Amino acid sequence: MATKYMTLTAAFAAFGAKLVNYRNTSSLFAGDGALVFSFWTVFFDSSSDLRVYEDEFDRWQNPIAREVARQHVKHAFETKCPVR
Repeated sequence: MATKYMTLTAAFAAFGAKLVNYRNTSSLFAGDGALVFSFWTVFFDSSSDLRVYEDEFDRWQNPIAREVARQHVKHAFETKCPVR
């Protein structure tokens, strides 16, 4: 029986990124240079037609995942790469 949900590993793979350690990884770069990021649905603003995501790294309790994601987001902004 098919499910409407996909595993985190499968979701990353669908965007060309190979997720190895899901506990310490919320973001990876795909082979095409795009940042693949695991977003939490509760942090999407649904008050407009735009898909706006807002979160604070200070809220994250895992220091490894927080620092890796922070570095990835910084690199994505600096290089203007796509975010998926």
